[in-house]
Amino acid sequence: MARLRDLTHVMKTVGLVQFVGRVWKETLDDSVLTWAAALAYSWMFAIFPFLIFLLALLPFMPPQYKGSVEKQIDEQIAYVAPSAAGDSLRSALKELLDENRQTAGLLSVGILLALYAASGGMNATMAALDRCYDIEIGRRFMVQRSMAAVLTIGVATLIILVLCLVPVATQIVSNPSIKTYLNLEGAWGVVFNFSRYFIALMLCLTILSLVYHFGPSVRSHWTWISPGSIFVVVVWAILAFAFRYYIDNFAAASYAKTYGVVGSIVLLLMVLYVDAIVLLIGAEINSEIDFSVLGLNSSANRTGATTVRENLSTREKLMLLDIQRRRPGATAMAAMAAAGKPPPPDAPDPAAQGAVYPMEEKNL
Repeated sequence: MARLRDLTHVMKTVGLVQFVGRVWKETLDDSVLTWAAALAYSWMFAIFPFLIFLLALLPFMPPQYKGSVEKQIDEQIAYVAPSAAGDSLRSALKELLDENRQTAGLLSVGILLALYAASGGMNATMAALDRCYDIEIGRRFMVQRSMAAVLTIGVATLIILVLCLVPVATQIVSNPSIKTYLNLEGAWGVVFNFSRYFIALMLCLTILSLVYHFGPSVRSHWTWISPGSIFVVVVWAILAFAFRYYIDNFAAASYAKTYGVVGSIVLLLMVLYVDAIVLLIGAEINSEIDFSVLGLNSSANRTGATTVRENLSTREKLMLLDIQRRRPGATAMAAMAAAGKPPPPDAPDPAAQGAVYPMEEKNL
């Protein structure tokens, strides 16, 4: 994965203007807008299985906490659900928390199925990141889905922590009595707010580093802060404030009038779509930096010369070999080698021989 110090090599060999042009061309060539729409759809439908996954964990809670959890969930059900639907949810909740149930095996199977469905959003994200790196040959199915499930749990946990630190904590400390009780006036309030926003920022960078490192089907070195992740965090922060201002001042009433009760779902889909675009552009930035460092051509730079950085580390050399093995044309070259017709040693990079995804041009 691209590192901040790699920017020096890119600026010297490529230049800022040409690099931005490559990222733009790669964004169009990889159909980032189409992939972002697919990710927004996948993320939306991954939310509900993940909630089911969390509910399926309730029977395994310590008995001393079940009463408190049941009371809090019951209050939320009474607040958001009508009486008939609320009664059905309460009965299902009591059945889940029943200590005399002998269905641990079924619950375990249900948890695994819910986690498998919830990991569909992460699996789609990993496929989109493969496209950003011009990778045609991905991981095996079981490896891909297993890694997607693990990433889903880790990323979702970190997202929940971020939500607790920023929007939830903001609502809590806005209460005057709580603010006075915690002594958050004056300097202590400034320190508290700075700390929680700083921790939330570090968690966001950690989320992005996990996704960008384990998402693509290539072995790369671990980097906590990459140029792409910085771009994503900055743009997400700007868009969050701009979107909040737009909703509060212009769109809230119109969406409620036009879409009614589904207005919130429409807004959520819009947020997920924009977030997915920014996430994939960040991946394109990282991939172009990696290609420049490793001396590879991308689909946006099929004929331009690339200068490999001197003194590549062992991990970077392994990454170079892994990308070449998984790029378009690698399958055909392997078949030639198996048939006793290996390509010449000075054979050019397959990605530089025209369209990276030739089937798409064939169908046009």
